[in-house]
Amino acid sequence: MIEILNCTPHALTVCGKTFEPCGIIPRVEMLTVDMGEYAGFPAIAQFRVSVVGLPEPKPGVFLVVSGMAFSAVDDKRIDVIAPDTGETAIRNEKGQIVGVTRIICKEHKNV
Repeated sequence: MIEILNCTPHALTVCGKTFEPCGIIPRVEMLTVDMGEYAGFPAIAQFRVSVVGLPEPKPGVFLVVSGMAFSAVDDKRIDVIAPDTGETAIRNEKGQIVGVTRIICKEHKNV
C-alpha cells in the first residue's frame, strides 16, 4: 500500500484527489553571499545547501514537497515528489493553481 504525505502548507489536489497538509514542511537552507553592487543595486548570490526537516525514507511512503525543496533533494530520494505546476496545472479564473494533473519524480519505478 502506498501512502502520500503532503509536506506543503496547503491542500493539494492531484488528478482530482485532495491531500491535506500533514504538518511536516521541509525548508531549503540557503547560503547567501554578498556580491556588492550589480546594475546599481545591492546584490547577493544564493546557493541551496540542504533540505531541513525532511523525514527519513519509509517503504511505501511518498513525500510531496514544494518544487524548490524537490530540486534541492538528493536524486537518491526517490520517495520525494513534487506537484507539476507547469502548463498542465489546473488554474482558476484568477490564474491561481487549484490542482495538478501529474507529479514530478526523481526516478520511475512503476510504483
